[in-house]
Parts: sequence; C-alpha cells; structure tokens
Amino acid sequence: MRQEGSLIYMSESMPFPRHFTASDLRSMVGEEHCPTGELIVLEKAGDAVTVITTEENASCVGGLSRGLLKGKKVSVKVADEENLRRLFSRICRFFGLDPAR
Repeated sequence: MRQEGSLIYMSESMPFPRHFTASDLRSMVGEEHCPTGELIVLEKAGDAVTVITTEENASCVGGLSRGLLKGKKVSVKVADEENLRRLFSRICRFFGLDPAR
C-alpha cells in the first residue's frame, strides 16, 4: 500500500523547511489534488517556484499552485520515486523533521 503524500517547503526566508503531512495538503489544496508521494518545494524566487516530485504526482502541482503557491509560476522537476524518497528522508533527517508526523 502506498503511503500518503507529504511536502517539504524549502524557503530562503525560513531558517529550516516546513513539513506538510497528507492531511495538511488535503486541507490546503483539496482531496482531488492530494499526492500519494513526496513533493519538495525546492526554490521560491519572486513569482517562480521549483518543485521536485515524481511523474505521477506532477499533475497535482496545479492544485498546489492554486492552494499553497498562489499566483506563482511553478516549474516541476521530475525524479524517480526511489531517489525522491531518499532526498526527502535526507532533508528530514538533516533538519530534524519527522516525515511520519
């Protein structure tokens, strides 16, 4: 069974990233846009945002841009699921975040 989605939001204005669980994402972007894997908002510069996710979750980015990243031009970088999960875990460990929260 696949895990539900989580998101890490990296930003220069915060000393460490914010972690959003699946229930956080559902409340922000709606059930129909909630992913079933990890997403990382890697960069936010002006009105542009870069998101890393898997190909199957790329379609939910539109929901994120309407709900969480309002009015931002979103660029999606696609990674395979294993590499994305490994990166997500490394970021969580580095910043002391609990990905299973």
